[in-house]
Amino acid sequence: MKKFSNINKQSGQVLMATVILFLTLSLAIIMGISVPIANQIKVSSDLEVSRRSYATAEIGNEEIYYRLNKGKTIPTTISLGVTGATASAVVVENGDTETVTSTGLAGSYQRLTKTTFTRPRSVAMLYALQIGTSSVVAGSNSNITGDVYVNGSISGLTVTNGSVIAANLINPTTVESFTVASSSSGLTSIKFWNKTPAVNDIAQSFKISSASPINAVTVFLQKTSTSWTGGTVKIVNDSAGSPGATVYGTATLSSGSISTSDFGDPYLPLNTTVNLTPGVTYWILVDLPTQTNSSAYLLAQTVSSTTASYANGLVKTGTWNSTNGGSGTWSTPSSTAGDIFFALYYNGQVGTIDSVTTSGSPYFQWAREIYNSNAGTGKLYCQNSANSTPATCDESRPDPTISGSVVTSNDYASWESSATSGTTTGSISVSNGATKTLSNTKIAGNLTIDNNAIVNLTGNLWITGTLSLSNNATLRVDPSLGAKNFVVLVDGAINISNNGGTVTGSGDPKSFVMLVSRCSSASCPSGSVNISNNASVQGVIAEYGTVNMSNNANAKAVVSKGLTMGNNANLIYDPNLQYFSLGSTGATSSLWSIDSWQEVSQ
Repeated sequence: MKKFSNINKQSGQVLMATVILFLTLSLAIIMGISVPIANQIKVSSDLEVSRRSYATAEIGNEEIYYRLNKGKTIPTTISLGVTGATASAVVVENGDTETVTSTGLAGSYQRLTKTTFTRPRSVAMLYALQIGTSSVVAGSNSNITGDVYVNGSISGLTVTNGSVIAANLINPTTVESFTVASSSSGLTSIKFWNKTPAVNDIAQSFKISSASPINAVTVFLQKTSTSWTGGTVKIVNDSAGSPGATVYGTATLSSGSISTSDFGDPYLPLNTTVNLTPGVTYWILVDLPTQTNSSAYLLAQTVSSTTASYANGLVKTGTWNSTNGGSGTWSTPSSTAGDIFFALYYNGQVGTIDSVTTSGSPYFQWAREIYNSNAGTGKLYCQNSANSTPATCDESRPDPTISGSVVTSNDYASWESSATSGTTTGSISVSNGATKTLSNTKIAGNLTIDNNAIVNLTGNLWITGTLSLSNNATLRVDPSLGAKNFVVLVDGAINISNNGGTVTGSGDPKSFVMLVSRCSSASCPSGSVNISNNASVQGVIAEYGTVNMSNNANAKAVVSKGLTMGNNANLIYDPNLQYFSLGSTGATSSLWSIDSWQEVSQ
């Protein structure tokens, strides 16, 4: 019995060890399976959160894209709350480019995307006034609100809530020059004037290295008194090492082109194109008339000859006359007198702003030359200014570039095709309160609307003759079409007058009728587009001719070769015009598009 009892105890121990081993193995197996599963669940969960942070970042981009194409305010930063996540975007504007860096944060996961949105200038009207190669004439009480861009020169304007830019028609080619950086040491000046008794003119000799015509000159000058009356700059021959009497070309140096506060280099066109011989000495002569004010003298900017010098000439002061050039009266100002700063140019037509007032920061004026103008607290971006506020140029920008055509030949062809896809008819007259609807239509003749008549547009028009509205007539987008845009292309003149002829959209703020005249100044000498007597239009394009506005006429934007405003005419820019598509269909289109997209690291 004792032996049997011992055997039972041993069997129980074996069973218990077996159970423990089984449990241990089972637990190991369970742990081996459950840990990877748990890890996979965590990875899947983390991936879902990461994906949610990425999607949230995209929401920031989409919000900015929506705001851009709806004309809404674009903040520099924006935050959006999404269920369980947040999106924040930083926006950097650079002209027609918006760069958006958007961050999506979900849980502890953060992902960033960077998107660049762009808009093409060629399909938008971005200025209240854009002028081609002619002039702007502003009359009494006329008003421009919005930005102005002119190819060439502009004068006599008061602009509210807008900047004024005058681009070079042709960038000048430098033939010969001498100057040093404004930060150079040794900068100094030479004083000269011509009063009784006669004291000084100043001249700088030069040589050109290769044959080239010359038709403009600059000399760095400053005046000491507003009573200084002006003078001339001449290109003359050399006579025994001094300026001679032979004059090759003359430029007017007006008092208004020289500043009392800083040296400037006014661009001075010569009265004729000068052709000089390479390697031969000539002189730039600043010839002053007799001054009655002894304090009204000029300073010519130079640099000490020990710092820098012009290798092909020298500076002299004296008294020039047309008989013999003043032979014997010319001398070097001092032993260390440096050469004066100058430049000779060919083929330039530079942009000039004269007597223009803008309404302060953030608005500005920008041209190579700015005279007698007031930007208030805004900046003058220029190379030379005089009698203006601020008193000196900000030279950080180059001369503005010439603006191209708003309308291309493809646009004209597209509008013609659109119009001819519908009806072709002869002249149409709508009057005496009648209402008529026109879809895509080519009118081989004239369209006349008068005496309270209304024409509703559901498509584009091409008029081979003239367009006339008068006596409370209305040309509009059909009111049922919402934010539709249509073009009325006219080969002849457009005349809108007499007690409120109106051209307008459907009533939606982004609906417009664009009037386009192809009539040239030669074919329409009285004006390609004439708006008068309380008439009101939206956008006007006349790139080959002049737009005339008078007697309380109103427009929202004008693109033309030239513009005449008078008698309380108003040109007030509508920002929604930047969303106007010049396409042929009349449908609204997204002005901003995605130029690039990428996910970026933190």
